[in-house]
Amino acid sequence: MTELDAALDAVKADKDTAAWHANRAAGFGCSDLPALYAILGWVSPEEWGWVQGADGKWTSEQYRKHHKTGEKEYRSPRYLLEQTLVMKRCGLPRLIAEKVKPRDPSKPPKAESDAQAKGKREERHLFQQSRLGRFDTHAWYAPDLEELFSAVGPRVVGRNPFVVQDAAEPRLLCTVEAFEESHAGLTAWELKTDRLGLRTEPPWYQRIQAIGQAVVLNAPHWGIQYGPEWALADEPAFPDLRDPIQWGPYPVRDEDRMMVRRAARLGWELVEAALARTKDGPK
Repeated sequence: MTELDAALDAVKADKDTAAWHANRAAGFGCSDLPALYAILGWVSPEEWGWVQGADGKWTSEQYRKHHKTGEKEYRSPRYLLEQTLVMKRCGLPRLIAEKVKPRDPSKPPKAESDAQAKGKREERHLFQQSRLGRFDTHAWYAPDLEELFSAVGPRVVGRNPFVVQDAAEPRLLCTVEAFEESHAGLTAWELKTDRLGLRTEPPWYQRIQAIGQAVVLNAPHWGIQYGPEWALADEPAFPDLRDPIQWGPYPVRDEDRMMVRRAARLGWELVEAALARTKDGPK
């Protein structure tokens, strides 16, 4: 086990999951942005891919198949579709409904699934491997907390895990993952792994998430570190894995900043409208 592994395990043991949920309930995290874009009608049909048939079922022809297993990778993942579907009991998209009635902080948080825990382990290794040999920069993985506090300017609303609030739009939040400082300035990095390794470009929903993180961190650049098929490995033996792919750094445009902040603001207006109906409606 490396020093980084040991440090991250110590952070995980101390992680205040209830506080993280409370912070995230007060706004939208960057991982919520793709669903918000879809709810607001900002995603083109070609990117979204999902269509509802006469039987009410949702299908998508926007996918690629793995050449060996036949498994599909959809243009928009199913979990994202589920966040946008209107729930019958309240008439709200699931993402908005979860903000209107957030989880009870007195109840134990939902246990992390094996897949989620595994993904975090692989992202840790992806960060380590993708940074090897790059000695002209200073890179941080989010749990390196003390250095993060000295490096990041926006308002910190949660420490463990590290949650930052956008300076211009208080309803836009991000749970910091990784970023890097070089002569070109700060780059916010998203770390992504998958099982099929079919991606030849950053998926639209990951681009929006990464851009959102850069906006909140006030970073001039964003990028994605991608580990194709890394989610298949139990304990990565680096020579047996495909090399990490780096997309970026790309500049954050002014229109990018405007759009992600507007999405958070309009999304929260939907939350407030639903809350007002709840208070004024029949008891």
